[in-house]
Amino acid sequence: MKRLAALFLAVWLLLLMGCAASRQLEQVCGAENWSSVQLVERYDRTGEEAVPLSPDAVSPEALRALLHEAYAKPAYASAQLPVPCIQLFLSCADGTLCTLAVGANGRVVLTAHSEGSETASYWNTGSSALYDALRQIELLSMVLRFMQIGMAAYLVDICGGMAREFLEAKKAIPILMMLLCLAGRLFWGISVTKLFLFCLAAGAVDLLIHKPQKEVE
Repeated sequence: MKRLAALFLAVWLLLLMGCAASRQLEQVCGAENWSSVQLVERYDRTGEEAVPLSPDAVSPEALRALLHEAYAKPAYASAQLPVPCIQLFLSCADGTLCTLAVGANGRVVLTAHSEGSETASYWNTGSSALYDALRQIELLSMVLRFMQIGMAAYLVDICGGMAREFLEAKKAIPILMMLLCLAGRLFWGISVTKLFLFCLAAGAVDLLIHKPQKEVE
């Protein structure tokens, strides 16, 4: 009976020590300070170039939710990334930059860049669950890319049809507006919002000038 009690106590102490050593990755990484995701890359093999993924596919909130469910223990330091891995470049609220590398082997490397210096911490989740979750970014990235291509083709088709109608009708003001918007965007970098407001105002003026007269019965 005493041996059984001692064995139970030893197992309980080991479990307690293991839980105490594990820490929540959200707290370890200081994820509450992240403001935006700047860049996402995937490394498949050592020495190969990174495959860029769309940073729009993941938000700081979604990343914090993933890290909230992940626990890790301190791991040994290594100068190399845990390839294959997904690496995220994150901007912090205080203006600093952080990189988070999540390997398929469960290793996590967090590097904080501040005033020309780097501070790295190394952790191990013990599984590939976090890496597998981040791999979904690639699928979302592809979907977003195809959506952007489709939307661009749709807009080009609409603009082309409008330009053809304006040229056939020989409408000077719409043609001039299109040329000015194109030049403003390409050469002066004017924002799309400002160009839209300009076209809206010019269109209203053109409508008032060429307002159709009511027929007198």
